[in-house]
Amino acid sequence: SKYPIVIWGIFFNNVNEFGSDINFKKALKHAINRSELAQDDPAAKPAYEALTSLVWGRRSLKDSYDVQEAQKHLSKVENQNYKKLR
Repeated sequence: SKYPIVIWGIFFNNVNEFGSDINFKKALKHAINRSELAQDDPAAKPAYEALTSLVWGRRSLKDSYDVQEAQKHLSKVENQNYKKLR
């Protein structure tokens, strides 16, 4: 292949208030439009899991972009600093 195999990801540690909140993680999962991020690079394809398409054991996840679902999870975020911003 003339293009390298690379997967970019967003990772959280549980030390951060938001990173440890499962609802915040789910909200981001649904809020990011991976197709739109990859559209300007002809070699890029959106990834929906941490394994490349050549690896066995993939779950074959599909696009999870859904703004309403993201808002639903965001409304459940328990972080007090976030609630002050709303």
